[in-house]
Amino acid sequence: MKHANTLGLAALLILFGGAVAAFPGNGPGAGPFPPEADQDGDGRVTRDEAESYGATLFDAADVDRNGVLSLAELQAHHAQQRAARQEQSFLSLDQDGDGQISLAEFVDGSPATDAAVATRLFNLAVEETAGLSAEALAALRDPEGMVLHQFASQDTDGSGSVSREEFLTPPSVPVAQPGDAPGGFMPGGDVRNAASLRHPGSADL
Repeated sequence: MKHANTLGLAALLILFGGAVAAFPGNGPGAGPFPPEADQDGDGRVTRDEAESYGATLFDAADVDRNGVLSLAELQAHHAQQRAARQEQSFLSLDQDGDGQISLAEFVDGSPATDAAVATRLFNLAVEETAGLSAEALAALRDPEGMVLHQFASQDTDGSGSVSREEFLTPPSVPVAQPGDAPGGFMPGGDVRNAASLRHPGSADL
């Protein structure tokens, strides 16, 4: 039964976004758990703390308090968690509080990513605006954002196009993958080697 409970908790963490490790403004957490799961603040999450956190997640999602989760409740809770993470990420990057993210703020928030790649990605995302809005930043986390990430990493000469040579050469600098749990958009998100992007012969993400 304990094993089953552990498996159930792992599923809750993934579905509710609790397994997200690195978002700007978040504490380090403990392993796959967010900081709030570490109830005594000792830097690790015990089995009891993990089960307590899982119960908290379940209760928050069980809106009608009938003791079970419907698909609609699970989807709604996941959407709320995602929106909260996006807001936290935006606020942590918007250092001057002007309601948009400048190039400097974007690059500063991407310490694990090459500055040139971060700059190209920013320029692709902002288009004609002066900075990134909360909506534009959130869009970088969507599946479509992968195209911008890949283009920014492959356009190594900054020409605004990807040559055959650039396309066939895996980038040597790390970039992050957009998406939710696990991992995150580039600023502050989990980083994987850029060679894992879809190049000929590369493995699926």
